[in-house]
Amino acid sequence: MVDGPRYLHAATLGGARTALLENVTGSLEPGKAADVIMLDLNAYAFQPFNDAQRQIVFSENGSSIELVMVAGHIVVRDRRLMTVDESAILREIRETVPALLVEHGEVEARNRVFEPWFAEIHRRATLYDIGMNRYGW
Repeated sequence: MVDGPRYLHAATLGGARTALLENVTGSLEPGKAADVIMLDLNAYAFQPFNDAQRQIVFSENGSSIELVMVAGHIVVRDRRLMTVDESAILREIRETVPALLVEHGEVEARNRVFEPWFAEIHRRATLYDIGMNRYGW
């Protein structure tokens, strides 16, 4: 059985220690950086609510984050980044991606010359029994 509290420790104090920052962060103590997250315990990851440490380690995927404080400053509130202009970033993505897709299409077209060789490599590789179902079903 995997020990949830041990992994929570690895993600907090243990992680800070490996970065040589155990005197700066990794736990909530006077004098340390106040990096804190607040989670919505009504999120799927916590249903049913049994063991906070285990559920944080094994179930929480970021979708239940309500608030994040870094060094005492709120950087996420109500699931929204407060330190960047999300609208500007999304606008830049919308403006940039069409050209990127054109360029990607050109690269894909040039690479089609290799498809017969890769198909043959794949065909030959799958002829061998490797003692397991390589496709997962």
